[in-house]
Amino acid sequence: MESVRVNLFRKAAIPVLAVLVALFTKCGMQGELGLLPEQPEHLFLVRVLGVDKSSLGEGLLRITMEGSGPTLAVGPGEPASGKVPYIISMDGHSVYDISQRIDTTSDLDIHWGHISFLVVGEDIAKEDINKCIDMMMREHEARTSIIIFVAYGSTAEEMIKKSNTSGFLFHERLEQLVQMAGEYSVSAKVPLYRFADMLSSDTCAAYAPCLIPAEYVYNTAEMDKDKQGINLNGFAVFKDGRLAGYMLNEVARGFNFAIGKVKSTSIVVKDTLGSNVTLEVINSQANIKPLITDGKPSVTLEVSFQTNIADLQSTRSIFTERELDRLRLAQEEEVKKEVQSAVNYCKSLDADILDFLGAFHRTCTVEWEKMRGDWDRIFPALDVNIIIRSEIKRTYTIREPAGGKE
Repeated sequence: MESVRVNLFRKAAIPVLAVLVALFTKCGMQGELGLLPEQPEHLFLVRVLGVDKSSLGEGLLRITMEGSGPTLAVGPGEPASGKVPYIISMDGHSVYDISQRIDTTSDLDIHWGHISFLVVGEDIAKEDINKCIDMMMREHEARTSIIIFVAYGSTAEEMIKKSNTSGFLFHERLEQLVQMAGEYSVSAKVPLYRFADMLSSDTCAAYAPCLIPAEYVYNTAEMDKDKQGINLNGFAVFKDGRLAGYMLNEVARGFNFAIGKVKSTSIVVKDTLGSNVTLEVINSQANIKPLITDGKPSVTLEVSFQTNIADLQSTRSIFTERELDRLRLAQEEEVKKEVQSAVNYCKSLDADILDFLGAFHRTCTVEWEKMRGDWDRIFPALDVNIIIRSEIKRTYTIREPAGGKE
């Protein structure tokens, strides 16, 4: 009886194994031959959603979708060029209204659940950012992990269309920018759910990373002569759901220092001979300490970071206790200047993206209840004491400058 069961199991397992072998063999052959998986005809996976004000009438929106559609197989050794973007634009009363119009009029099978990036045009960001994100937060297909951007000085549609090239599609560029955001720490990725939380917060204002048009210098193909590049730089600052201003370059890096989000960047200071010394920041921390003295609120902002010596432009050795201490003080002075500029800019906009009010909420609840309704008056005049501490950790593989003499 047992032998009969074994034989039956073997007979049932053989066709199952044959099917599995065939499937895996097919996938393996596609990988070896450089073939792309076959994509169903008419399938359009939306990767980027852009939202702008419409030029057709007051209160109307215009959305632009970019993503991947049906593609042809590419043979081995062929260049990854000649990519054709799928872009659809349409006007309507709301994002949901337009999405339904597109679904019912397009000949493509559109899938919204693959959206990874939301790009908001400057014009609609100045008017009301909530018009752009409400549907994305309600719709069950949309991912709340979508990364939001603001198109600096541009519409989302223009940026999407001009930044699609024969070598890289727009969503591929965004993927690369997000991946490298921490390399210089002048910006950062902000998921949609986090942005929505800031918009509805009682204690802090909202911010989103900026996409800035840049010269396109990566390809000399004739079809790309009118294209533009994009940089991820700084933050768009929002007040009451409207774009209030932009925080860029070193000011944006100072903000990242202030909230402890600097992952990697470089600080250039001078040695005693006036030559450049470049220090690589390897991590940072920040701590907000609220204080109320005689009824007057103030904040102490403590920032600490560590660096490695990455580059010397002098033939003179700087590896003495006295010189290293001087370099430490110089990098602290530079970071303090950037943090102070970020604090001053937030005050000038009366937009507390630093979440100082949240620090009072967490530690001085009774006083916070009294301040919360008057924070727009208190924040611009708030005393902020900035304390910077740093440490130079390593010199990498050498302790002497290149070309130095004993």
